[in-house]
Amino acid sequence: MSPTRRSADRARGAPMSAPGRVLALVVWFVVLWCALWGEFTAANIVSGVVVAVGLVVLVRLPTSADARFGPGRIRPLRALWFLLFFLVQVVRSNLVLARDIVTPGDSTAPGIIGIPLDDCSDAVVTLVANTFTLTPGSLTIEVTRHPTVIYVHVLYLHDVDAVRSDLLHFAELAVRAFGTESALAQFREQTTRATEADS
Repeated sequence: MSPTRRSADRARGAPMSAPGRVLALVVWFVVLWCALWGEFTAANIVSGVVVAVGLVVLVRLPTSADARFGPGRIRPLRALWFLLFFLVQVVRSNLVLARDIVTPGDSTAPGIIGIPLDDCSDAVVTLVANTFTLTPGSLTIEVTRHPTVIYVHVLYLHDVDAVRSDLLHFAELAVRAFGTESALAQFREQTTRATEADS
């Protein structure tokens, strides 16, 4: 394969091999495990690896031909950016909650908002739904199919458009990192329609 062809494959995300999918799942499970415990310590990382490996061994890993999980693509740089963005959001949300707790009065404005994710694989939808739940102040309460919509309970829904924009950006980063080009195009189209409907 020519260097140009290899560069093009890396840019659009080449299909992952089975070991690559296993490694990606283990790394992501460890991150989620540490996020649930609230800190990245050696003990949490080691226990997270044990739990992640156990899950991968006990649960059948979907093959790249599984239509529900798509072609199994990953774009490493975009995946890293998604992970960093997720960690920043966790820290930021914790600070907002901590400030609200120590400040007199109640500044919450709870509500539910829908985020469309049609044409995305089950794996990407699950990833986005879980990251919403792991981010303090938001909780995935339902996922519908045909069309796919993730319904998220948000504690601070003072500005519906701003919250929707933040959640859509979060979801777009996940689709950019792990979704197909067609899913990304469909996601952008849905986002445009949702924005126009609100305006």
